[in-house]
Amino acid sequence: MPAQKNQTDKTAYMELRKAIKEKNIEGIYVLYGDEDYLREYYFRQMKQIICDGSFDEFNYKQFDGKDVDLPALSDAIDSLPVFAEKTFIELRDMELSKCSESRKNQFAEIIRDLPSYCCLVLIYSSGSIGLDKRSSLYSLLKKTAKIVEFTLQNDSDLTKWIYRRFLDAGHEIKRNEAEYLIFLCGGFMTNLISEIEKIAAYSKNTAISKEDIDAVVTPVPDAIVFKMTDAISNQNFDAAAKIMADLLQMREAPIKILSILGGQMRRLYTARLLLELGRGTDEVKRILGLKSDYPARLLMKAASNLTLDWCKNAVRLCVETDFSMKCESIDDDDLLKLVFVRLAAR
Repeated sequence: MPAQKNQTDKTAYMELRKAIKEKNIEGIYVLYGDEDYLREYYFRQMKQIICDGSFDEFNYKQFDGKDVDLPALSDAIDSLPVFAEKTFIELRDMELSKCSESRKNQFAEIIRDLPSYCCLVLIYSSGSIGLDKRSSLYSLLKKTAKIVEFTLQNDSDLTKWIYRRFLDAGHEIKRNEAEYLIFLCGGFMTNLISEIEKIAAYSKNTAISKEDIDAVVTPVPDAIVFKMTDAISNQNFDAAAKIMADLLQMREAPIKILSILGGQMRRLYTARLLLELGRGTDEVKRILGLKSDYPARLLMKAASNLTLDWCKNAVRLCVETDFSMKCESIDDDDLLKLVFVRLAAR
C-alpha cells in the first residue's frame, strides 16, 4: 500500500483495490500522484477489466487533455458499447485550471451527464490535478468521482516489493541491501524496476550484495550528494572530490546540486543539534519526516563526525552561495567547486 496523506486518500485507494478485485469498475475516476508505477499499474488493471481486446476500436477511446476536443469527448462518452457492458474513456492531463470558464462549464456538463455504461478515467502524471479545491469544478469532481492519489510507498512496503521482484528473477535480497537500494534510487518504483533488472542480470550469486548494487546502479543526485558529505565528514577528501567531479559530469545544473547540498547540510545540522540534546534516530526520523530508520541512521553517523559549528557554517555557506549564483556573474561551476573546497577546509 502506498503511503497516504490522510484517511480519505487511504480509503479511496483501498476502495479502488476492492473494485478491481471484484471487477466492478464504473463511473468517474481521477488518478494522480508522483508514483508513476502504481498509478499506471492500477490504470492498466481497470482497463483490462472493461476492455478485453475485442471491439476496442469502438469501446475504448483515449484523449489528450491538453487540447481535448470536448464535443468529440462528449460523443465518445455517449456512444453505446459494442458487444460489451461498458465503454472506457481515458483522458490524460487535462489542464482544468487553465481552461476558460466556458470550457469548464462544458466539461462539468459532461461529468454530470455521464451514462451508466461509460467509465471515464482522468489521469494526471504529476502530484496534483491542478484545480483549486475551492472551485465549483473540484467540488463536482469530489462529489461524482473517485479521486485516488498515488504517493511514494513507505520503505517497509517497498522492501517487501523489492524482495518479491528479485525472487521472481531468481535472486534474494536482505532488508539492509534493499534499504540501501531504495536510498540510492530515491524510492520511486519506476526507477527501482530498471535498477532491479540491471542488478539481477549482473549478479552471479543468488544473494544480492551491496557490491552488486554499487556496480550497476545509477544513484539519484540526492544520494550522490549524501555520499559526498559523508566522505567529507569522514575526512576522506579524495573520495569526496571524485564524487563532486562525477556530479558535475552528470550535467545537472549547479544551482540544483547546490539546492540538494543545502538540504543535506540542513538535515546534518538538525541531526547534530539532536545529538547535542541527547536524542536518537527516532527523533531525527520524526522531525525530518524520514520514511525509515536507514537514512536516519546514516545522518546520525555522519553528524557524529562533525561539530555543531561546522554544520551551522555549512548551512550558511550554501545560503550565501545560492545568493551569489543568482546575483553575481561568477561561473556557477566555479562557485560549486569553491563550496566543496571551503567545506573540506573547515
